[in-house]
Amino acid sequence: MASRMALASSRMRSPVVETNEFPSWPIGPGAGGTDDGGEPLQGLGGDAAGGELRDLGAQPGDRRGRLTNGPHSGPGPAGASPSPTPRWPHRLCHALSVTAPASPSIPVYLELGPKRVFAGAADWPGWCRSGRDEGQALEALVAAAPRYLPVAVEAGLAFPIPAAVDALTVVERLPGSATTDFGAPAAIAAGDARPLVPGEGARLAALLLASWSTFDRVVAGAPAQLRKGPRGGGRDRDAIVRHVLAAEAQYVRKLGLRSPSPEPGDEAAIHRLRTAVVEAIRSAEAAAGSISAGWPVRYAARRIAWHVLDHAWEIEDRAAAVEPRHPG
Repeated sequence: MASRMALASSRMRSPVVETNEFPSWPIGPGAGGTDDGGEPLQGLGGDAAGGELRDLGAQPGDRRGRLTNGPHSGPGPAGASPSPTPRWPHRLCHALSVTAPASPSIPVYLELGPKRVFAGAADWPGWCRSGRDEGQALEALVAAAPRYLPVAVEAGLAFPIPAAVDALTVVERLPGSATTDFGAPAAIAAGDARPLVPGEGARLAALLLASWSTFDRVVAGAPAQLRKGPRGGGRDRDAIVRHVLAAEAQYVRKLGLRSPSPEPGDEAAIHRLRTAVVEAIRSAEAAAGSISAGWPVRYAARRIAWHVLDHAWEIEDRAAAVEPRHPG
């Protein structure tokens, strides 16, 4: 009995370094936002200093930054066939060469609800997972790192994949709420109020665009019907797409924007909504990192990217478990 209690206690507290410091993401040559020569990476949703919105690592036939067409009767009009496997940016080989440098620590925050705990990377929007306690949440975050790597690669950023939980540093613990237990990270970190440093708005925007691009590819390659849960629950693909779009129409109000919920398949409306979000995030550097209407920009980027990737990975998991149906 004593050994079981000791094990439970060890899982409840995170075996990571803890600090009150809230480090910002690195800037400069070799920091991930630039190529080896220190020049901003181009063609990744605009250059690192801002500039016009461009598709992420676009290749002929790609439709990045909005829902990709597929042969199914869902998010986009039928006709265009999706690639059987994701098509990564042409800089993939170079990007992978700079994704492996060891990092002394990765700053994370914990959102502690009575029944669920979220662990999120402070500097990587969308890299956020949950568990029943601190230990499980941190383990889930480490386990999701290889899955997040293509997002960082598409954004043109070096991504330090942690080998174990002890590579994480808890910089802040936040009280959770009913929303936390329901399954969404809802707490705003104190570090979110820090002014954005030059180029950070473009970096956040690039990661958010890469998250949307990931979602679009997953949707384009997924079957319309997904595996149901043990009790027969769970949305199918098109219902998930509709849910994500409706949620984003609500989220943008926290950035001082107004937009009706786009219909799945209305690529022009989806593109307008995403472009407005990206422009709001990029322009926030002049507003000290916050928007007067509600959410700080860092939290907005994390919340939107988390929601997009969480459902993209849900679709992947549930699509992979669907047994093929044979006629007869």
